[in-house]
Amino acid sequence: GSPCGGGYGNQVVIDHGNNIYTIYAHIMTDVRVNIGDTVTRGQVIGFMADSGSSTGTHLHLGVFTGVPYNGGKSIDPRKLWS
Repeated sequence: GSPCGGGYGNQVVIDHGNNIYTIYAHIMTDVRVNIGDTVTRGQVIGFMADSGSSTGTHLHLGVFTGVPYNGGKSIDPRKLWS
């Protein structure tokens, strides 16, 4: 979890392998994972909030090829997991 990322506020980035990353942003400061943790499907990583530049509680999900903020490109997740 990180308070970095400008408008995204508190966030978690997960490395899925094969150069695929997801970002979960605008979450509460009560992040439930730490850098380096392995997460499993269905595990709680955080809770929706309105951190960062937000007008209300929501979860921002992004899927990237490459590390977000480090040259990663956003992609349509339906092309990966359909």
